[in-house]
Amino acid sequence: MVDAYFWFPSEKYQDFSPINEQDGAKLSYWDSLTGTPLPHLSRWQPPRLVPYFPGESNARKLKPIGDFASSRNPYLISQNAANVLGDLFERHGSLYPVILEGASQAYFMFVCHTIVNCLDREKSRIKWSPIDPNDVAVVLEPAFHAKALGDNVIFAVPEVPHCYYVTNAFKERVKKAKLKGLKLSRSWFDSKPWYS
Repeated sequence: MVDAYFWFPSEKYQDFSPINEQDGAKLSYWDSLTGTPLPHLSRWQPPRLVPYFPGESNARKLKPIGDFASSRNPYLISQNAANVLGDLFERHGSLYPVILEGASQAYFMFVCHTIVNCLDREKSRIKWSPIDPNDVAVVLEPAFHAKALGDNVIFAVPEVPHCYYVTNAFKERVKKAKLKGLKLSRSWFDSKPWYS
């Protein structure tokens, strides 16, 4: 069995919102309806993000800003996290700068390039698309083929390439470095996720 988790940002830390639709579209690059295609890093203009406060919230109290953050894109990381986990981020993807208002350090959007055909569809719990019953809408409880995954630490699967997973090796590095703001779940609705 592969010890892997969904990578989610922790709700205990501050969320962010793009200042306009143009910046929001940059963060949703994988979505053909609301996003714009991801340019080469050399042509990237960092989107500006401001603290997000839900409409029903009376108190606009800023939560702590974690090393893992979220906006329309849940894979935002701090310079501190990039320093500690840089070898993994470099091996498995690219870091695109973003501007987080109120942050005391630089932040990046991690884009995973490691797409591995390792999802065990027979053992996974999957929600299928209502439009095309052969397409995966959401993987609710993933199971992976260990041999196909190999030694990858951060990865996505072709069925849902915008949803990232990490292995226990990633979790242990985060724990050792005492990075904050990460939530790791074994399923989409995990009742006991792990928080950093």
